[in-house]
Amino acid sequence: MRTLGIKHTDVNEVQVPKQLQQGYISLGTVKCKGNTQDSFIEDKYNTGNLPLLTMGAQGDGTDIKIYKVLNNNMREIAAGKST
Repeated sequence: MRTLGIKHTDVNEVQVPKQLQQGYISLGTVKCKGNTQDSFIEDKYNTGNLPLLTMGAQGDGTDIKIYKVLNNNMREIAAGKST
């Protein structure tokens, strides 16, 4: 793309780290190279209790993302799937 002079944004896809593949608070699904993985907040005391922060431009959907994460976790708790 660069050799042709086309401006573009590089997108790097990375797999979910092992520490974030298990947990009790779901962050949602991650798609990487056609594979879908679930991601979770770490459940270790020292890192799992850190504040969760989402950032984005106005109208980027960060409020909706937070709502979906909380709503999904509340449903799992009500169904007895999570603690």
